[in-house]
Amino acid sequence: MKRKSKAFTLIELLVVIAIIALLIGILLPALSSARASAQSLVCKAAMRNIATLNAFYAEDNREYYSSPVNVGTRYTGLVLPGNGDPLTFGTDVMLWNSTSVTPTTVQDWISPIAGDSMGFSTNRAQRTRDIFNNLGCASAGVFNDSIYSGANVEDSEEFSDAVEEGVQQVSYLMPTGFAHVSQDDRSYLEGLVSGASFARVTNLMSVPPAPQQPRGFRHKMDRVGISASSKIMFADGTRYWEDNGGLDFDPNPDALFGSFTTSTPIFKRSPAYGREFPRALETGNNQLLSYRHSEAINVAMFDTSVQSMSQKESYIDPNPWYPTGTVWVDNDSTQEAINFMEIQANGRSVVKIH
Repeated sequence: MKRKSKAFTLIELLVVIAIIALLIGILLPALSSARASAQSLVCKAAMRNIATLNAFYAEDNREYYSSPVNVGTRYTGLVLPGNGDPLTFGTDVMLWNSTSVTPTTVQDWISPIAGDSMGFSTNRAQRTRDIFNNLGCASAGVFNDSIYSGANVEDSEEFSDAVEEGVQQVSYLMPTGFAHVSQDDRSYLEGLVSGASFARVTNLMSVPPAPQQPRGFRHKMDRVGISASSKIMFADGTRYWEDNGGLDFDPNPDALFGSFTTSTPIFKRSPAYGREFPRALETGNNQLLSYRHSEAINVAMFDTSVQSMSQKESYIDPNPWYPTGTVWVDNDSTQEAINFMEIQANGRSVVKIH
């Protein structure tokens, strides 16, 4: 006697589908969260490696860490002529092909510390691509649409070709407090620059009115602050331009900030972090690109440790972003930072970063 096979009824099938949909709904957020956490860990590992490379660089250079001032300034002077050749600016040697450790711009502090060990290209455009793609944050998944429309360099076509191949968004930025020097103390740059108009190196100076570093500050590991573990060498961040409605980067060798340095989150109109950056007021894209770890950034400290900082936290405390002894100026700062430093001032007219 044949037995009839028992098939699913419509109701039973619908129940199974509902259970599967429920399980997917429960598991997907958990999987997404796990993926984001994994990407953040990979990012932290990459940042720790970069910070360690800079520490090694400092060991080999009398404690001077790689910064635009320590590295880029030498390319802002005039190159003495030879065999009747005309005077040229040092930035010209950056163009086209050079070495794997030559800065791609005067702001580039990464090539000098990583170009050799990471096997960066000797071609400037491809070396820039190496930095963004090979040393990029695991969560930095947006690709540049073009190069900055105001770029006017001889090898700009090579950069356009690199964009066609795929150049990821800028991942890491050094804050101006540790990348540049203050307007009120030019002695450091004057001692480094040879034969150049001083106007040529103003892109290595913090734009006033910004917190002013202590007079005589030098970009050395032992001068950043009373605790290297509390001072930020560099952080997650993407400088975002919206001139054409897309993402781009600036290949000009003497670019201001460029793709390697930035104002801090304390500056409320910061292109990378600011809630009041004019070209991203409606979209908030600059924040989405920078605070890419669940509305947080990873920050690499001068002791080579890496920490997580929430977007909210980044707007409050200026102390990690500037050297100890920096005179606090609250112009164009976030209200959170102004309130925080008023408490720190405790009635004093002048308050300094600790």
